[in-house]
Amino acid sequence: MDVTRREALKKIGLGGLVLVGGHIVKSPLGLTQLAHASDDKKWKQFAGSKIVFMSEDTPPTAAIKSKIKPFLELTGIDIEIIEEHLDIVAEKVGIDVRGRKGAYACYYSQDKPIGAPFYKHAEDLRKFEKDPTLPKVPDGTGSDVWLHRFLDITGRFYDDPKIAAYPYDNAVAVMMYRKDLFEKYSPNFEAETGKPLVYTDKTTWKEVLEICKFFKKAKFPDVKYGIALQGREGWGGQLDYQRVSYANGMWLEWDFDDYFGAVNPGPCKWGDEQSIMTMGNYKELMKYAHPDSLTNDWSGANTAYITGLAAMQPQYGEFAAVVEDPKQSKAAGGRTVYDLCPKGDPSWIVGNGKAVNGTNFGIGGIAINHWAKPELQKAAYLFALWSTSHDTQYMVLKDVGGTPTRKSVFEMPDVKKAFVRATAPMKKIKPVEMDKGVMVDKVPLMPNALTYGPILKGIWKPDTVVGPKVPKFNEYIQIQTSEIQKCVAGLKSPKEACLEIKKKTDRLFRV
Repeated sequence: MDVTRREALKKIGLGGLVLVGGHIVKSPLGLTQLAHASDDKKWKQFAGSKIVFMSEDTPPTAAIKSKIKPFLELTGIDIEIIEEHLDIVAEKVGIDVRGRKGAYACYYSQDKPIGAPFYKHAEDLRKFEKDPTLPKVPDGTGSDVWLHRFLDITGRFYDDPKIAAYPYDNAVAVMMYRKDLFEKYSPNFEAETGKPLVYTDKTTWKEVLEICKFFKKAKFPDVKYGIALQGREGWGGQLDYQRVSYANGMWLEWDFDDYFGAVNPGPCKWGDEQSIMTMGNYKELMKYAHPDSLTNDWSGANTAYITGLAAMQPQYGEFAAVVEDPKQSKAAGGRTVYDLCPKGDPSWIVGNGKAVNGTNFGIGGIAINHWAKPELQKAAYLFALWSTSHDTQYMVLKDVGGTPTRKSVFEMPDVKKAFVRATAPMKKIKPVEMDKGVMVDKVPLMPNALTYGPILKGIWKPDTVVGPKVPKFNEYIQIQTSEIQKCVAGLKSPKEACLEIKKKTDRLFRV
């Protein structure tokens, strides 16, 4: 006689309540027994259930998805990972939690476009941490095990003490530039400007603009533009503009603590002299950038860079795995250098504001849906725990290319070693179409790690801007980027655009 799945689960003694197709199936072990059970049985207590993880289509999630087998073996939980563009994730998660459906037991909670508006719909992870029937991971989940304040960024909102998400991936912006092109065309640049063509952590946005003008004017055969930007309406455009505006005078839209945000932010600072100056300079940058920059998100900018159309891009470290892949990138093979984002320029700053290497990031978290059934919440918590653990983050970084959030991963000797590109080629591989016949260095084992030097320097104040965390973040960034687009397109002056953002934003927050 055939043994049913339910009977098989009973025979192997998997504990807890099992959800199969929405039905609760009793298990031999009760809560008291589970509290004293082995970690193995705690991990397996929901075997046979299925959970859905709604995530942005990021390289880290693609990496986790490709390495999901260990989770299946550890827990017996079937997990469906849905990958969508961030805008769609925010829309679908919003529909689900506002409708109290709980279809996605866990979801990707990017700190501002998803965490800030929906944090009330995320379950407080502290209750799972205290639950004796659930397993623990080495090092735990306290604030000090993650990179600098990452748990504050993705897990804490406003004045609420609850933890709404664990840091799942880090996307910190660095400058990626083509060292080979800078060296090749430095004599031309020096003949024109009287200085060499170099990029350092002291290079300012004004100097980047000068480099962009040089490349666009020169019309070299192997590169057409100096930089690819990410000016698309929405969060991509807001982040792109924010790097420039914060670098020049550490300008913020509001003065609240951007690690935690504000429910009622008050009057914004749009329309002041600094915002108007930055708007004008950003318009000038766009004028000399890759022509798709106004509609690019991060993926679009990266495409322009890896296809050899742009010599620079301010980009998130997770894209290094693609940049370093010679099968799809002309920027691979030791051609790319990673550094801090450009610094502000004194001539671009009004008053006594400070010039910093303004970088920004989104710390993607994993949140548990408050409206999912309690047993599915616990099953989803096991996935959140596993996917953010040291061993999983290290495995994904080493084997596929991830973006760890735990300090302990960055302290691994081989990870530290991977911060610096090996100078001696170990193996030769055929390059992409550009430079036919030229052999290039071996693909780095942990390509994303090449960005961790500038990332670890950039996540500290004063260089980092985190916010704004506000409940109506998505509505706000549509106001901002729509007006920036109009200004760059020549439909409005910088002053008109900034004043319109001021008027609409203050009205949005009922100021």
